[in-house]
Amino acid sequence: MQKLSSELVGRPIVSVQSSQHLGTLTGFVLSNEDLKIVACTVAIPGTKNVHYLLPNDIRFFNAQKILVDSHQNLSEFADLVRYQHTITDNYMLIGKKVETTAGKKLGKVTSFLFDPAHYYVTKLGVTPPLFKKFLVTHLLIDRADIIETKKNTIIVKENVAKIKKSAPAVLPQRS
Repeated sequence: MQKLSSELVGRPIVSVQSSQHLGTLTGFVLSNEDLKIVACTVAIPGTKNVHYLLPNDIRFFNAQKILVDSHQNLSEFADLVRYQHTITDNYMLIGKKVETTAGKKLGKVTSFLFDPAHYYVTKLGVTPPLFKKFLVTHLLIDRADIIETKKNTIIVKENVAKIKKSAPAVLPQRS
C-alpha cells in the first residue's frame, strides 16, 4: 500500500522502549538517481542540528505517529558517512517543475507517493499552472513515466501530458 509523503511530515517520532517523544519528522532525503528515500529529516526539541532517521529504523507509522526502537535510531550528519553525499546534494522533489520530453510544462510537484516496503517514490502529484487548472486540477504521474531527473526539472514521457477532452454526457430526454 502506497503512502502519501505529506501524511508523514509533521508526525511525532516516538520511542517504543520509553514511549518518549523524540522529535518530529520534517522532510525526506531523496536520491536523485533512483528517487529512493534514503533518510528522513527530524527536528528534535531543544537542538538546532538536523537529525536523520533511516527508513529501515522505522518500526511502524500511521496517521498519528512514527515508532522507532529508541533515540539511538536518530543520527547526526557526521554519523551517516554512506549518505553524506546524498544529504549534501539536497535533492528536493516538492516544488520541482515537470515537463514532457517535448518541453511542454505540466506544473510543479506538490506531493509524492512512496512504497513503504522499499521507500521508492512511486507516483508524483503535480499541480498544473494557474491557466491550466480549469482543465485539470491535479496530475498523478507514475514512476515508469519519468525519463530524467534534473536539478530543477523532472522530464516525463510525452504521452503523460495528453489530456482527452470529453463532452459532457447528455441524458436522454423523456417524451
